[in-house]
Amino acid sequence: MPKGRLRNMRSRLDPMGARISTRPPLVITDTNRAVRDPMYQTKEWSQLRSRVIRQSSKTCLICGVNRVTHVDHLLGHNDAIAAEAAFCLGVSPAPTWQRRFYEGPFLTMCGPCHSSKTVLEQNGRLLEWMQAHWGKLLFEI
Repeated sequence: MPKGRLRNMRSRLDPMGARISTRPPLVITDTNRAVRDPMYQTKEWSQLRSRVIRQSSKTCLICGVNRVTHVDHLLGHNDAIAAEAAFCLGVSPAPTWQRRFYEGPFLTMCGPCHSSKTVLEQNGRLLEWMQAHWGKLLFEI
């Protein structure tokens, strides 16, 4: 049992106990785009995703682990960043996210590698990530 002032603190917090949650609030970000973007729920995406994973032998392009769980859109959701990244790679991107969604280029990745790329992409550092994996990307595209 706490002593001194801490003993009284418990009685003050108890009335709020029912309103305090230990779960973090739900925050919708681009990493949750699969939940928000209805294109991820289409039959066409499901078939395309399965085909891309099958063609990759279920291998992560970045680390080589044999448990691919993500098909990543290399040129991403942001049109301006996609155009800059495509220029660096020497490819012609589809002009809009809706077209790039089905046209690619795609990368097969394990969960940890996909998460690290997504964080950098969200922080405007996609080109930095691409430079770190330049050889693998040029081989893939």
